[in-house]
Amino acid sequence: MKIRIAKPSDAYHIAKVQIDSWQSTYKGILSEDYLKDLNYKTKELKWYNILQNQTVYVVENLDEEIVGFAHGGPSEKAVCPTFTGELYSIYLLQHYQYQGLGKLLFDAVASELVNEGFSSLKVFVLDQNPSRLFYEALGGKEIEVTSVKIHGIDYREIVYGWENIGTKL
Repeated sequence: MKIRIAKPSDAYHIAKVQIDSWQSTYKGILSEDYLKDLNYKTKELKWYNILQNQTVYVVENLDEEIVGFAHGGPSEKAVCPTFTGELYSIYLLQHYQYQGLGKLLFDAVASELVNEGFSSLKVFVLDQNPSRLFYEALGGKEIEVTSVKIHGIDYREIVYGWENIGTKL
């Protein structure tokens, strides 16, 4: 397995990982219609634009196929403003979960944030997402409960935080 910085040409593969991950992770949590209607081309364009000026890390399997990614930067949400860095997304295809790859991706984003001068980090996770235990295992502390609207439905989100990410690496 190899972690590297994504290129704009990786946009489709990142979109595919995101949608496929959502469809497996959020089945039974989010609306079936919503999950079914997720569109690779729409997500590809979104990721292509992000990759023009933001750093995204991808993990490749031995066949050099992208099987996961992570993306972070300055906090985009006003919740818990003392946590200035944010992990925006981290996804792995179901078959590649529970192999330590998520931690490697998390560490890559956290290290980049430290290098950019951020000392703290937060992430927003649906409370019904079984992967939220991943953040607890990495030492994330529940710092807030908020909500998010997805496809017209309100869902509870847990905000996990790390006060000093430099010591976590």
